[in-house]
Amino acid sequence: MRRVLVLSAVIALALAVARPAALAGGQNAHYADDTDGLFWFLHVSDSHIGASSAEDHNSVAHLQWALGEAVTVVQPAFVVMTGDLTDASAGLIPAWGPQTDEWNSYKSIYTASGLGADFYYDLIGNHDLYEDQNAPHYLANSLQGRTVHSVHFDWTHSTTVGDYYFYAMNNIGDDMARWTYGIGEVTDTEFNALQAGVQAHAAGSRLVVAFGHQPINRPANSQRVVDLLGGVNGFFVHGDTHERHERLVGNVVANECTSLGKGDQTTGQDNDNVAVVAIDHDAFVYHTTTTTKPWPFVVITAPVSADLKDGATNPYAYRPCVDRDANPVRALVFAKTSPSSVTVSVGPLPARPMSRISGVNNLWGAHVDTRVLSAGFHDVVVTAHVGSDTSTHTIPVDFAQCGPPPQQDAGVPQQDAAPQQDAAPQVDAAPQVDAAPVQDDAAPVQDDAAPVQADAAPQADAAPVQNDAAAPVDVAPPADAAPADDAAVAQDAAIRDAGPPDVTPIDWADGPVPADARPADDAAVAGHDAGAPDAAGAAAAGRGCDCTAAPSGTGGLGWLCALALGGLAFGRRRRRR
Repeated sequence: MRRVLVLSAVIALALAVARPAALAGGQNAHYADDTDGLFWFLHVSDSHIGASSAEDHNSVAHLQWALGEAVTVVQPAFVVMTGDLTDASAGLIPAWGPQTDEWNSYKSIYTASGLGADFYYDLIGNHDLYEDQNAPHYLANSLQGRTVHSVHFDWTHSTTVGDYYFYAMNNIGDDMARWTYGIGEVTDTEFNALQAGVQAHAAGSRLVVAFGHQPINRPANSQRVVDLLGGVNGFFVHGDTHERHERLVGNVVANECTSLGKGDQTTGQDNDNVAVVAIDHDAFVYHTTTTTKPWPFVVITAPVSADLKDGATNPYAYRPCVDRDANPVRALVFAKTSPSSVTVSVGPLPARPMSRISGVNNLWGAHVDTRVLSAGFHDVVVTAHVGSDTSTHTIPVDFAQCGPPPQQDAGVPQQDAAPQQDAAPQVDAAPQVDAAPVQDDAAPVQDDAAPVQADAAPQADAAPVQNDAAAPVDVAPPADAAPADDAAVAQDAAIRDAGPPDVTPIDWADGPVPADARPADDAAVAGHDAGAPDAAGAAAAGRGCDCTAAPSGTGGLGWLCALALGGLAFGRRRRRR
């Protein structure tokens, strides 16, 4: 009975140590060849319906276009409008207070679009709160205000790989005096609601994304919002300043697009006022187009940019392996008519055609042989041709030299299948349990200790599992690490002889991938998709190589430790008899 209790306690301790303590968030981003969980949404801001003629740049027409044509072409999972729905202008007097005609116009636009409250999320902005304490006009006229009867709300988007949590906050406050053009405030009530939502959903969500009208660190009492979202490696999306930004605030990547209806036409800032946000294997990609000439529009979703648009290093960028013959590249291409061609080039390599990826609208893909390139930064360029129009998206990618891929994965065309195969050798660790009981109790303690150490050698056999998860190099176990048990040897040989299972490759709509475009093995696509990479490792590495998978959840390590420690405890008890 004592042996059972001791073994149970050891197993519980090992599982507790192996289990992730917190959401990895942005550090979940990883490179993979499939399209599991890929989705995108549309972000617009600052429609300013009713702005004075001196400032109004077709605000009504632009909002109608965003909720009409843009939704039809982009086919987003949902649309987010981050505030300043109306302008609160009394004739030529800006920031005066709520105007009934402006709210009626705004309401008629989204009503005519037919978009529901589970698709169109409109936040409150400072212009929506001028001289309107506690936001009665927003609550009575905005789609979300009328639906949830609150100035903040949240929702979850579910995919085949898990849930993503979104929170729309009011970072303006309870009131805004006319003509102030002042900063907002994160009230205690608002922060407590945000904190409760994040704490309730973060552990079960792959990413946390918050929205607000003003920049994350601008309102009074907003540092706690930065700290809260930074603690879960979350993201923030906003409007307000009518500028295009992607920057790092604390540990939070914050993105902004310009005004939909009140940009500065003299600087061209009003052109970059519609954004597509794509999430591809937990990588967060933000890219903008224009209202004047929006299509074609290209958004590269994999690999991801090594830099943010404001110049900072992207803290959640992974490093593809340069020494691979089939690195996947994916891009969304939005156009009113079908593109005549889409191509991709990496560094100095010649452009090669991309094909539509079956099952995902607007998504194109190709595999690129990058083995002739050196490790380091290379531009990935995707170009779409639609009639006489051309659109290009260019991102810098930091490639790593990863070494040869594991041989046991040879022939597997999808990297996602590799972690399942690589986990199999953990069976070899089973002799640790058998090694604990000592058959000859009469043997001296010193002699008895020697076999325990020798039998523990199979841990070296388990090491390739950890090694394979960290770097694409197979390390064969030492010869003396083979288990003494003949049955275990036979089982181990059977596993090696069986080889990896058949895996169906991605269905490319335009026909099979050319032979030279298929990955020769699982690691040839520059990394294994094993779910969320190890958060601590990614955080420490920053730009560290993400060419292999890191196991998610408890994995096999906790069980191996538990069984080894339990076996030792059992052996020591036998020796004391």
